[in-house]
Amino acid sequence: MVRQEAFFLGVLLWQTLPFAAVARPAGEGMDSQALRPAQQPQRQSPSPSPDPSPPPPPPPGPGLDDGLCSDPSISWKAGPGNGTESAYVINNQIKFPHGASVTLDPLMVFICNRLVSPCNAPRFTVDTCYASERQVWASGLTGQAAADLWNELMG
Repeated sequence: MVRQEAFFLGVLLWQTLPFAAVARPAGEGMDSQALRPAQQPQRQSPSPSPDPSPPPPPPPGPGLDDGLCSDPSISWKAGPGNGTESAYVINNQIKFPHGASVTLDPLMVFICNRLVSPCNAPRFTVDTCYASERQVWASGLTGQAAADLWNELMG
């Protein structure tokens, strides 16, 4: 009975040791490198709860780095592509190839997505793009006034 209790005590002590044995091939003895401190998981401090308020509007003006692309501006044109009604078009159809749209939101989101890839624009530019899209949408502006606000915010 004493032998069995000693065995369990040994198992309990072994499980609580802060060292883990490193496996060795047969025939090799133990040396100072055989034992190493066990890896302790890193504790992460709790992240602050997200702020429910929208981010501040981006600063207007030039200076955004569009990565491998350029000119994410949008125009309001009368009857583009032989159409009869006015529509929004992206000015740089090489880097931002998208057809005309009677609403501005699809073009703004398309530009922001392209800035991520393949344009590889910096995170600040992408965040500014999405913030600009929300600001233009929230403004309620339409037509050339909405396009002008987008162009001003995107620099």
